Amino acid sequence: MSITISSVFDDVRRAVAKENGYCSISDFNAWSKMAENRIIDFITGRIDGISLPQMYTSQKDKDIVSPFIEKYKSGLDSEGQITKPANYYTYDNLYALSLKELECDEDDIDSACDDDKKQDADTSNIEKTVIELLDGHAFYIRAKSRIKGLAPSMKKPIAKERGNYFEFLPNEIGGVTLEYVRYPVYGVAVGMMDTEYNEEVIDESASTDYEWNENARNMLVDIIVDFFANSVREMALKTMNQATAKTAP
Repeated sequence: MSITISSVFDDVRRAVAKENGYCSISDFNAWSKMAENRIIDFITGRIDGISLPQMYTSQKDKDIVSPFIEKYKSGLDSEGQITKPANYYTYDNLYALSLKELECDEDDIDSACDDDKKQDADTSNIEKTVIELLDGHAFYIRAKSRIKGLAPSMKKPIAKERGNYFEFLPNEIGGVTLEYVRYPVYGVAVGMMDTEYNEEVIDESASTDYEWNENARNMLVDIIVDFFANSVREMALKTMNQATAKTAP
């Protein structure tokens, strides 16, 4: 179940009020977006420019990021590559798609090899082969290799990231499925005035709730509170928050 943005806002205001602080809705929205980016960065493995991200060190990590895992199917262009989806954040898995080889008698017109049946083949006839994602150096070494088992083949395809593209070998791969982690649709709080108490409150009907599951609530609250404490240089609040929080770094 996703988290309502109003409930996180209430948790944040309650935390900052302990040190007589006040968090506006506009500030909350800015820090909330940064908090979402920090969480997804932490869970998926920070990119250091040297090694590929290492995701899912525990099942809990995978559960937290699960709302953002998408599948994207595409054929390769003339250069043996595909373009990343617009909401792509980071890689999860890659598979090459091909039709399973069917054994049949050429004289048997009712067999699975019949042309009409080939056209009507369903997904049960599709074979997925895991594509190994490599860094640029390893990709080019494998691309030039003539050693069986290392050279790219339909049984052992390889890929590398290049800017906004994934590049594949061998070029004969017909199509691929990319499983990736996308950016979240960010939660946005919209305010309105409570005429009875003359204070700004959340308009839940106009706001956008988080896509995160409940297991991310504490991280969202703790990180936003930490941003608030940094902005007002409230060290007592920051110390209290760090003493009780279980936040992403």
